Amino acid sequence: MKGTKVAIIGCGWLGLPTARALLNDGYQVIGSSRSETKLDQLEQFGITPVRVDIYQPESYRNTAITECSTWLINIAAGRRNTDFPVYIQRVKALIDYATQCKVAHLIFVSTTAVYGNANGTLNETSPLQPVTASGKAHAEIESYIQAQLSNTHSILRLAGLVSLDRHPVRSLSKRAGPISGGDQVVNLIHRDDVISALEILCEIGPQSDKPLLLASPEHPTRREYYTWAATQLGIQPPEFEANKGADANSKQVDGSDSLKRIGLTLRYASPYDMLAK
Repeated sequence: MKGTKVAIIGCGWLGLPTARALLNDGYQVIGSSRSETKLDQLEQFGITPVRVDIYQPESYRNTAITECSTWLINIAAGRRNTDFPVYIQRVKALIDYATQCKVAHLIFVSTTAVYGNANGTLNETSPLQPVTASGKAHAEIESYIQAQLSNTHSILRLAGLVSLDRHPVRSLSKRAGPISGGDQVVNLIHRDDVISALEILCEIGPQSDKPLLLASPEHPTRREYYTWAATQLGIQPPEFEANKGADANSKQVDGSDSLKRIGLTLRYASPYDMLAK
């Protein structure tokens, strides 16, 4: 509810603009970072800064986040993380502390990596089949939240998160040699639409019945879309392996039910809109 205090634990590329949006909405926002430089930046924006390092539990105990009725945990496992068991343990400890603080609404930002390499159309009720260490970590944390905070949580699974300044085609165009999976479809969501969803969740409260899922409803092939995107940005198009004529194994993420549940209309309903300035 507007006017209440929200703690955003992890004010990075997604968390910081979310904090600023909530501040503009009339919330009191507590924002965390491990970086002293980032804490100064948060304060300049009018966000109450708190240094939180999940690997140092004493850093968040008895701080301003304990005064917040809503906690938004946005600390991804990260591709470079080599010690996922410790990451899982530390996030669980943070969740335990949220329980101890009697947090009314805990929002956890998760990922569609929890579906692994499943094929076909996937929705909120599709079984989890994580393959990567990150996907397995998020799936385990989701399960823990559902067990510990049965009626006071929201889990938001995100498809590939993009914006104009952070788009996967930029890294794909730098790869040497043909890239596999050109005939698989893309599953993307724009950062601004995620921020809108998080604003809605802070307003309407827990959505504990089942996780929410955010993805654009349009799913062009990787070959078609990333070739187009590279052309739009004026960079070298990525080279994909030739189509051998076989049906490509591909997952298509369908978040239409989630959009209806929270009453969100996507600003970027098509991946082709996501390069708009």
